[in-house]
Amino acid sequence: MAGALGVTALYQEGEETFTHSNNILREVSLQPVQPRYIPPSIWLLLKQPVVEGSESKSYLEELLASWRQEGRLGTPSSKTEQKRSELLFGSDGSYTTSDLVARAQMLDMLCATILVMNQHMERLIREVMIQTAVRKQSWALAGKTQRPALACRSE
Repeated sequence: MAGALGVTALYQEGEETFTHSNNILREVSLQPVQPRYIPPSIWLLLKQPVVEGSESKSYLEELLASWRQEGRLGTPSSKTEQKRSELLFGSDGSYTTSDLVARAQMLDMLCATILVMNQHMERLIREVMIQTAVRKQSWALAGKTQRPALACRSE
């Protein structure tokens, strides 16, 4: 009996006022030049194209598109989407359980995007370290103690 009451309480659609003046979702939505809540180094990466060297969408644009496509904001171009956007990207409001779930899912997606970028950076760092070690080893085998100077041409 107690379990059934607990499950019922979880799925009951009540409303609670939730204040979040430091709203990271608003920052993602507005995409300011200087972020306030996301470190500049992460922000710069989030604004890069997903596929390097192409005119593809940035990680931020992909994230916003996925929020809309997956219905986190409601049906596209609907009053529900407008209302939920104002709520989720604003500083406070009355949230239903489904609004809070959508907000949590959007924050999870942002976190996952940053984790993927972190994996790409770790892979890059590993590759640079491997290439550096290979070059040092080849210099050592050639009997050189210092790396060769770069030749500069003047034109």
